[in-house]
Amino acid sequence: MLSIVGTNAWQTNTAVDGTVCTALMPDPVLNEGVADSFAFTADNASGTESHFVPRLNGVIYYDSNDADGAGVVGRSYCLGRVLSFSTIMGPLELADPDYARLFGNAMDWAALDSPPCLGDLDCNGSIGQGDLGVLLASYNRDEGGDLDGDGDTDQADLGMLLSLYGDPCP
Repeated sequence: MLSIVGTNAWQTNTAVDGTVCTALMPDPVLNEGVADSFAFTADNASGTESHFVPRLNGVIYYDSNDADGAGVVGRSYCLGRVLSFSTIMGPLELADPDYARLFGNAMDWAALDSPPCLGDLDCNGSIGQGDLGVLLASYNRDEGGDLDGDGDTDQADLGMLLSLYGDPCP
């Protein structure tokens, strides 16, 4: 469900007051009231930031001078949204007005509904083998693979899935 790929990389910032986040991707909810670029003091708990690698369909919304690029990464997941911050969001970060506003905006952003991706039954951001498995496990049994909204999983749903097969979700 995370918007990032797991990594063991982290960074200890010796100048914890020198962390700078810069907006890369415009978003009306995340960016509202936040400076395009701002410096803040980072809490240090055996390091100040994690190095992020965005997942498929992940978007880097803010970069960080200490995290090799990815400071705030987000993506849609099924009918919700997920954000990951490279810092620990401790008292020093949250004392900065821009960081605190970004964190508050992130809660609003994550609470927004994402448009559903028709056919993405396993919620991985694309339509493929996993979705076919979910549909076949539900075939003539329940509504777990119901794509046409008629309350069951049948041949019509299988046809819809096959027509969408291989498509990425928006």
